[in-house]
Amino acid sequence: MLNNLEHSDPILQAAIEHSIKRNPATWNDAIHVAVIGNHAILTGTVQGEHKKIEANREAWNTPGILTVDNKIVVDETVG
Repeated sequence: MLNNLEHSDPILQAAIEHSIKRNPATWNDAIHVAVIGNHAILTGTVQGEHKKIEANREAWNTPGILTVDNKIVVDETVG
């Protein structure tokens, strides 16, 4: 829930989403991104721990992001 001091940042969100879609490991995964202030939240389900790690890396590498909450679930049966 957003309070008066926090706001959604569609520019940072779009930057992370773009990076995830450009990454060969994650381009076809259903990874959802939310950004509140400088905090990124990643959700979704991927097939393999490496995909979760790559999405996390892309979020951390986005200028302006200070924290990442990676809630992506790994399910080897997805895909």
